[in-house]
Amino acid sequence: MAVYVLLAFDDDDQAHTLVEDMLRTPYADILTPSQENNVHATVRGVWKKPTLFCDPSDGHLKSKGKFSHSFSRGKKYGWWVCAQCGKPREAWARGNAWYTALGTNLLSKEIAPEYRPPGWESPAEWRFDND
Repeated sequence: MAVYVLLAFDDDDQAHTLVEDMLRTPYADILTPSQENNVHATVRGVWKKPTLFCDPSDGHLKSKGKFSHSFSRGKKYGWWVCAQCGKPREAWARGNAWYTALGTNLLSKEIAPEYRPPGWESPAEWRFDND
């Protein structure tokens, strides 16, 4: 199972420190309140991350010899899914359209490669050296 978790911070410095620590040591333990950390965040949402995708190579998208594809909103996770097989397209699941709902990701494209507006640069305080 894979999920995305959105945390809300009242203190920019705490958010910055958590992100920096997680980028420097991506698979290190994350301290929780029971482990006496000093980060104060609120969980604002959890989204299921797709792991299986629509495979149009099996021909299920062809209708009368033409490529035909329609999407519907899935009932279980709220994803946009293929109306025929019920799975999301892999390109959609990469998250390149998230900026339309959440605004622009502050991390650099090297860390999080989804779409950024042309000419956009990550603010200096959200640029991290991954060494």
